[in-house]
Amino acid sequence: MEKITTFTTNLQYIIAECVNYKKKALALASLIQKQSSLQHLKLLYAFGDDYCSIIFKSLPSQSNSLKKLELYRVNLDTIDSWLTCFNLKTLEIRNCTGTIDFTSNPWKPIFPNLQNLIFINYANNRQFFIPFVVKIIEAAKKSLLHFKCSMLGDMSEIITSISLNCPNIRHLDLQSSSSSQIILILNSCHDLRTLKFYYNDIINELVFIEMIKHIKPPLKKFLAIGSRDHQSLCC
Repeated sequence: MEKITTFTTNLQYIIAECVNYKKKALALASLIQKQSSLQHLKLLYAFGDDYCSIIFKSLPSQSNSLKKLELYRVNLDTIDSWLTCFNLKTLEIRNCTGTIDFTSNPWKPIFPNLQNLIFINYANNRQFFIPFVVKIIEAAKKSLLHFKCSMLGDMSEIITSISLNCPNIRHLDLQSSSSSQIILILNSCHDLRTLKFYYNDIINELVFIEMIKHIKPPLKKFLAIGSRDHQSLCC
């Protein structure tokens, strides 16, 4: 990687896997910093706060050009450098780790142009993940068009935040939703094209009909998947 760093300065897409020791993290950070207009970074399996911190501190060098950031099994505790990525359009986070308490931490992500957000995590560290996703949604506001979220437990805080901040959302894919939460989304997000959700309770015809009453004309795909009886209903 050190030789690549020396000669390559015009990369638009970098994918790095298994950054598990300091020398490799430093080389990757150097490679990122030397690019003239990096647009897409995909980082897989970066373990350890120190390694992730080194990589994330290189991101301000690409704050104007970086449009897409994908993180898979990465530690998210050193994320201050993300604040400079004002032009980020797509953020994808899958099965990452983190322990920051956002209820007392003043940090707030600033992604005013974020259009696509994918967050998938099945760890039980909800005191980190729920406030983390909510803060991203609150910052993106009307810019957010596509959101997919899958995690364990209740997602009511996230769904409420979507209904309050994202009236222009077009595509939603949610897990652990109740009928009242879905109705809240339907009544608040009038530009929805696609709504897919995993239903906590047994789907019955009366509940489904009640939800359909709140559907607005732009919605073209409405898919409900029951978690208890494995039913699916669509219109």
